[in-house]
Amino acid sequence: MMRFLLGSVLLLSVSGACARTLTQVIQQISKNGVQIVYSSEFINTDLIDVFDPINTLQELTIFLESRNFELVEVRDEIFFISSTAQKENIQTGAVVVGDVKDRLTGLSIADVVVILDQEEKTTISVTQSGFSFFVAQPGNHVLEVKHPDYTSARVSLNLEAGQVLVEDITLLPKPQALENISVTASLYDFTNQEVVNHSVLFQEELQRLPLLADDPIRAVEKLPGFTSTGVGARPFVRGGKQNETQIILNGLPLRRAYHYRDYLSVQSILNLGYVNDLSTYAGVFPVQYGNAISGVMEINSLRPHQSFFADATAAKYNNHLTFGGLVGERGSYLASLRQGGRILDGVGGVDEARSPNFEDAFLNFNHDFGNNWIFDANFLHSNDEVLFVIADIGGFVNADYNDNNLWFSATKNFEQGHQLVNRIALQNTKVIRVGFNSETTSTGLLQEVSDTDFFTFETQYKHQVSDRLIFNTGASLQRHKADDVLLVLFSMVFDPFFLQLNPGNPGGIQAFELVSANETANSLYANIRYRWTDQIVSDIGIRYDNQNWIEKSQLSPRVNLSYFPNKQTAMKLGLGRHFQTQAIDEVVLEDGVAGYFLPESADIALFEWSRLIGSDYVVRTEFYSKKYRQVHPYYENLFSKLTLQPELLSDRVRVAPTGARSKGIDVSLSRKTDTFDWFVAYSYSDVNDIINGQEVPRSWNQKNAIKADFSWRYNNFEISTLLNYHTGWPITEIFQDTGFATIGERNAEDLSDFLNLNLKLSYTTRFYRTDIKYWAQVSNLLERDNACCFSYQFALNEQQGFDFTLEEEAWQPRLFNFGVSVYFE
Repeated sequence: MMRFLLGSVLLLSVSGACARTLTQVIQQISKNGVQIVYSSEFINTDLIDVFDPINTLQELTIFLESRNFELVEVRDEIFFISSTAQKENIQTGAVVVGDVKDRLTGLSIADVVVILDQEEKTTISVTQSGFSFFVAQPGNHVLEVKHPDYTSARVSLNLEAGQVLVEDITLLPKPQALENISVTASLYDFTNQEVVNHSVLFQEELQRLPLLADDPIRAVEKLPGFTSTGVGARPFVRGGKQNETQIILNGLPLRRAYHYRDYLSVQSILNLGYVNDLSTYAGVFPVQYGNAISGVMEINSLRPHQSFFADATAAKYNNHLTFGGLVGERGSYLASLRQGGRILDGVGGVDEARSPNFEDAFLNFNHDFGNNWIFDANFLHSNDEVLFVIADIGGFVNADYNDNNLWFSATKNFEQGHQLVNRIALQNTKVIRVGFNSETTSTGLLQEVSDTDFFTFETQYKHQVSDRLIFNTGASLQRHKADDVLLVLFSMVFDPFFLQLNPGNPGGIQAFELVSANETANSLYANIRYRWTDQIVSDIGIRYDNQNWIEKSQLSPRVNLSYFPNKQTAMKLGLGRHFQTQAIDEVVLEDGVAGYFLPESADIALFEWSRLIGSDYVVRTEFYSKKYRQVHPYYENLFSKLTLQPELLSDRVRVAPTGARSKGIDVSLSRKTDTFDWFVAYSYSDVNDIINGQEVPRSWNQKNAIKADFSWRYNNFEISTLLNYHTGWPITEIFQDTGFATIGERNAEDLSDFLNLNLKLSYTTRFYRTDIKYWAQVSNLLERDNACCFSYQFALNEQQGFDFTLEEEAWQPRLFNFGVSVYFE
């Protein structure tokens, strides 16, 4: 009897050990790359035990049929379990199944909440992402998906009776400010710890901002420390010149990142349609970034996670088509084509813009070869054809720019925390530029021809030694080849300012330069990140650069320290020396000397304090100081800032500081919710050149600035605003006394304050698998005449004297932009 009882207990134990729930069976089969979803309206898989071995879809189908269920393939590798007993209900209703993924990584998201018409549904998570539910009444419905770590998504559904709709949804991660300022023993948090002054703008935020011509680079205008003219897209960063900020796309520094580069640089060559995220640094950035003093903007392109998508936009200033998709199970491709122009109509005295247009194209291919090898190929092309007729002076501008970038990256992730990245890049730039001035002010001709090639090989190695120590190192070798020709002819006839600005040279200026060079440059850098305690993290790095055409090497040490007293507070300190060298094609030909200056250098110190208030308010304060030890001479126009041919005007002067200083404070407060986001920042700054021992304000110096960004979403509607205010920039005053004009002290006066408000309205509707977005945008909504500068004219009268006229000019006028964007998935 005892043996019988023991045998029975053993048999029952073995039987129980072999039994699995249907949920476990489905999860095991789903590991083979298929997705199996079902609705709790018809089946509860946790209550169904499976004793037979089931490892394939065929075996699962047979088992389900024995329980009066069917396994229906609704799309490639997506299967839905339906009940044969409920076929009538299914035929009169509809079933919605789908997958939820991270938009940035393409990885599945677990524990999402699905809400249909404001009624929460049970989420059946089989592959840690799949959801499904039954809808008894077909028609129009609104589906909302929520997750605490992601921005909610809403889509419109148009359901038909008997339909099984597959609706995949992607969610964008919420800003990681909290995670970035809290240190734990986690290896993940340690490796992703941020350095001082690092901001990230993701695609969703970039898309909603009211950016002129949908230019992603203009998004930095919302950040404290970044400022621009309102017309041009190139920013000044914390007092630095416009050429002191580096733009990087998928790891490659771009040599020429702007359309109309010699004509106010009104638009970047980057299309918002393929930008996934934009990272910014404004001082003491990591050592892998070199040859920039003031700032870095790093852009990563999208990684498609669906089989195919297309994004097309028709608008006033730009038209573009972006599409992409998956290649097999491990590859993806992305392509973008854009055409635009006419953004300079009415700016800078343009009377007629006969053919101002540009085009750019971007291609990306990414493939995972397995064994932790990832290959990435990119191609970026831009071309400008510009022909302007200039009002008042009867001249014209004709230019043709062509820029091509081709680069390949190979990444190998080894075991034990090793990573190796190799990159090869080929870049070519061709420029043909002709300008002509005539009539009342001057007679002049400017001609520039250049053809430049760059070849770069770069390798980067990273080793995570432990959960406390990470080591980074890298090296690059570059070959630069340039052929430049510049012909400048000035003949000043009716402008007495020329005599005041160029004493001893009454006959005008003629300059002809031919530059040809073929040189090399190389860089080395290393950085150690160490977590001393759970509250203290340090980055200590050094960078070495050498360029043959300079014949001088640079050594750049940088230190970042972070202290986290608690999970809500972060304090960070950055100290570093940054260098910037003239590129081989950046000879200042206006000097008439085909040579190079010593590398520009600056010592930078930053302190940042940030704190989380409540659950979703973030306050951030930064103090910074930047002292230039070497400043490159630069040219600017004293009065005529808004001109398309500044080199041909007589107020063009050479500024040769012996040093410069920049200091300031930035304070910001932000909040992000599901329906309402806002950001407000105040900045105080002061930047001066040291000229003849005296501090002279730079022409873009602004003492006080306020920025505000508001965004509100309701159902399918969205409204966003962006406000910029700053005190007036310095200007050199012109005095008139008894009809004779004299030039005052340089930058001794200030223009009136600058105030600009942009507004964007959009409405999105969904038709089957297509999102259609109608949007309208207004730049300078208040139509404020923000003073930028002066324009002046002299005319010789009958008494052989000069009649002088002076007018104040304004930056950007009120501009309207509208369009329709169609996104098909």
